[in-house]
Amino acid sequence: MISLFYYFVIAVFMFIYNPCTSENTSITTWEINKKENSNSINNPAEKESNNIQLRVFNINGISEKFKNLILSGILSTYENSPNLGEAFAAFDSLIQMRPDRPEGYFLKTALFLSLYQIDNSTANFDSLKTYVDKTLAITENQLKYYPNDQYLLFYLGVIYGNIGLQNLRQKSYWNAYWNGKKGKDYLEKAIKVDPTLADAELGLGIFLYFADIMPKYIKPLMFIVGLSGDREKGLKKIRFAVENSALSKVEAYYFLATILNKYEGNIEEAQKIYKMLHSEFPKNLYYHYSMAVSSYENGNYLEAKKIFEEMNATWNRYYSRSVTYYLGCILHAVGDYYNSTIYLKSLAFSYSERFKDRQCETFYLIGLNYEYQNDRENALVYYNYAKENGSKLYSEEIKNLLKTPLNSDDKIVKRVDTLINSEAYSEAEKILREKLNQIKNSNISNTQYSAMYNLQLAEVLFRQNRFGEFRTFFQDYTEKQYKENDIFLARYHILGVVTNIGMNNDTAEEHIKKLKKIDLEKLPVYYQRKFNELQFRLFGEVKYR
Repeated sequence: MISLFYYFVIAVFMFIYNPCTSENTSITTWEINKKENSNSINNPAEKESNNIQLRVFNINGISEKFKNLILSGILSTYENSPNLGEAFAAFDSLIQMRPDRPEGYFLKTALFLSLYQIDNSTANFDSLKTYVDKTLAITENQLKYYPNDQYLLFYLGVIYGNIGLQNLRQKSYWNAYWNGKKGKDYLEKAIKVDPTLADAELGLGIFLYFADIMPKYIKPLMFIVGLSGDREKGLKKIRFAVENSALSKVEAYYFLATILNKYEGNIEEAQKIYKMLHSEFPKNLYYHYSMAVSSYENGNYLEAKKIFEEMNATWNRYYSRSVTYYLGCILHAVGDYYNSTIYLKSLAFSYSERFKDRQCETFYLIGLNYEYQNDRENALVYYNYAKENGSKLYSEEIKNLLKTPLNSDDKIVKRVDTLINSEAYSEAEKILREKLNQIKNSNISNTQYSAMYNLQLAEVLFRQNRFGEFRTFFQDYTEKQYKENDIFLARYHILGVVTNIGMNNDTAEEHIKKLKKIDLEKLPVYYQRKFNELQFRLFGEVKYR
């Protein structure tokens, strides 16, 4: 299972992106110290940990054995995901011991929901629906007798969020909204009963955070349906859950890392959390995978390649397709076009309609791989596959490539990019200085390619921390040279921000403001992340969105 309550939160807010007694407020601490060689699910988990300790709710009327089963099942989920046999056995035992209690059904629902995200087969969906219905029936029946039981309210909040997610998958957006909102309301009531229930704070924190950073065109709809967000408050609740949650501390860490990485520009802290999670649960493929994806999206291709290759060596059917895809993209980025093509071709014709954009990108990259290997005939075949795919992704680029092959300058620009991505800066600088001298000696004016070569040289200097040379070089050029292409302009301003941080913050902020005017959503993810990271370095927060 990826994380126990992850998909609840997605259910609460993702539809927007896609148009037990009341006095039991204390929590008993059960440190997770699962001995490595122990296969027992009847003993408390015993695992040395400097970072993460889980606790079980102190629910009246349940035995110590029952509590231990909850913990051992959850720990097995984290330690072995996506291999969930031990977790299923633990939660089945909960149901056998106390068929009147919702915990066993609730936790099995979480497992089936996790499996359904990986494998959306009819069998997994039917199992998920069965356990959702059972959990709701038992929990709502108990709530009749204990209307202020914070744990029952918490379970219902999570389950209605799950239902909202399935509504979303079925494109039943109105039902997705109402069930997501119902889940949110139950969580708020649980916190009102028990303000220390940090597990519920996690879900609300994520809801508040994402509701605040929604696209502007979505916010009027949120106002109409009575929803609002608060990014700062949401992030505060998530950090509170990291410190204080009982069962969902791991999810709190994971979501904090994801938000810091994708939206807050705090790459350093995000990577520390990903590495900590992987260290805590080395057999959990998802945390290893998340660390690799983060490295890839932030332009650290060699680090990402190393992690994905480790995962590929220990093949797992749940992640094999994603690992294959990313390795294909990374090898393309570093210039290993032959092996990139092998990886990508193994996937190209097996995507479902749901992944049309990814299939288009795969065809497009294969076409470029052939083009860079001077095989225009095969390149055209895959450009046409991409065009016929129907996705709008890369549509202009594909249209142009079908008409006109890449010229020698296009290939040199790409070659230099692959050297930069491979951290072979000396070789990249040598090629660029030779080309710039050729242009200078031939009296060629500021063409698109001379501008691009200059920009690449600036980036090479910057990546080697040669800031003195870089500032002199950079100041010789103006943004007018790059006005024809937003990617040129974005790179120009990003480099400008970096060189000015700590030297001239006013100038750096001016570059940030100019970057804001560019439609960053149309740029590669790397530039979007870098934009946030630079703001975090400059202001300590993402000031401009």
